[in-house]
Amino acid sequence: MLGQAAHIAKRHPEFASTYQNIAARRGKKIATVAVARKLFTRAYHLLADAEADTTADTASSETTENGTCVARTSRARPQTGRVTKPRVPLRHEPATGRARASD
Repeated sequence: MLGQAAHIAKRHPEFASTYQNIAARRGKKIATVAVARKLFTRAYHLLADAEADTTADTASSETTENGTCVARTSRARPQTGRVTKPRVPLRHEPATGRARASD
């Protein structure tokens, strides 16, 4: 279903430039998947923010010194961007063309 939404969204001005750039470099199918991923990411953040807002409304409140009520909120923002693994340094020494005498 998300793929069908991506086929429609790739014609929208917000996603058209992204689609065209990726399609020129990587191909149409990969570009469609990239647009689908963008749609999914936006939907996730909309839902996460809406959930955070509803939990903030039901959060307990504190009373300040002058007697006004202030709601406590601890909105944890979801992680954005791609999560990558750190690069592992090479385990082997570069070849020099001769065998080492001792290991």
